[in-house]
Amino acid sequence: MQGDREKGDAHMMTLGPFRRRRAERLGILAEYPLFERCSRRDLEMLDSLSVIIRALPGEMLVREDELVGREVFIVVEGWAEVSRVGRRVAILGPGRVFGELTVLNESPCDATVVAKSPMELLTLGPSELRRVLDEVPCLAHGLLSMRATSLHAGALAP
Repeated sequence: MQGDREKGDAHMMTLGPFRRRRAERLGILAEYPLFERCSRRDLEMLDSLSVIIRALPGEMLVREDELVGREVFIVVEGWAEVSRVGRRVAILGPGRVFGELTVLNESPCDATVVAKSPMELLTLGPSELRRVLDEVPCLAHGLLSMRATSLHAGALAP
């Protein structure tokens, strides 16, 4: 299940099991726009392939220019700040995803992401992400739509 990831990465705290029961967690995910078209079975697959982590305020989740992204993050609870070259470019909250492009492209991370509050996140390694994209089309479509919206907004920014 976690062939591509090492537990206990130095930049990440894995503090044990998610405090919510699975049914509650799936209900929370279903409320986010990214997952609203996913069936319960789709969400159960995502949940079964992911690792649940907690991050503390100030904890760096992703470092800009890190050689290759190791995992995709889905924010379940909390807030994170995204910066590029030391300048804040976004705040990410529940339902947002980050890290997917670097995992799919095997490219360096283009931003630093730091927890601004206590966070709970789902993480997927490269093989788990590919499996989810192959077997859960609603999530693949949602990620594509989210990324297109983000790119479009960036193109319109002054």
